[in-house]
Amino acid sequence: MNPSWTGREALLAATGHHFLARFSPGPGHDVVGYQDNGTVVWTTGTIANSLGDPLLAAAIGAGLTGLTFLDLPRQSADEAARLFPSARRDDWEIRWTTEPAPARDLESEIVPLGAPHHSAINELLDEALPYTGNRPGDSRIRNWYGIFASDRLVAVGAERSRHDVGYLAAIAVAPGYQGRGFGAAVTTAITRLLLREFDICLLGVMDHNARAKAAFRHMGYRDRLLRTAIRFDR
Repeated sequence: MNPSWTGREALLAATGHHFLARFSPGPGHDVVGYQDNGTVVWTTGTIANSLGDPLLAAAIGAGLTGLTFLDLPRQSADEAARLFPSARRDDWEIRWTTEPAPARDLESEIVPLGAPHHSAINELLDEALPYTGNRPGDSRIRNWYGIFASDRLVAVGAERSRHDVGYLAAIAVAPGYQGRGFGAAVTTAITRLLLREFDICLLGVMDHNARAKAAFRHMGYRDRLLRTAIRFDR
């Protein structure tokens, strides 16, 4: 398949500077775009993202080779299985806000975390959010934050913002502390910090996590894009 254009500036122009395009990798990453009317699929190395018509984006993505990951507008299970029979499919949502939520009682307990806390962060994520790919040592992550109770890390959150777009990740609370406001405090505090720096703040949540979706909606993350992630074995 022949590209329609190349380069980050062409991507931003083709998508009207959509926040997903803005969030895409910049210098040091070759952006290659494929466009059909208003539907755009773009690659950076072996990773592809897309905006526009779900079926058309999937059809374009299916014509690309060498991918390890393809993020699409929400696909039906049948359509994904037809186009990507050997790949793994995960439904998820991108949620965003431009306004900070009211402060939470536990926000005063939040502290920045660094390298000495990496082991504790991993232990908490293993317990509360084992499927996350956001881990200490990930070069995409700028900062970690957390709450301690009796010298134990019980809540954690990260931000991996870039290109004027805030992004929360790895919001997790130890099982014995869930439902007590720890996750809300971490989320609202980091969101407030990022909205001082950026005009929008995003987060991702798996479609099956109804509890988290409801909580994020309550914290101001009401707008959403329904997505399907396609992962290929290489």
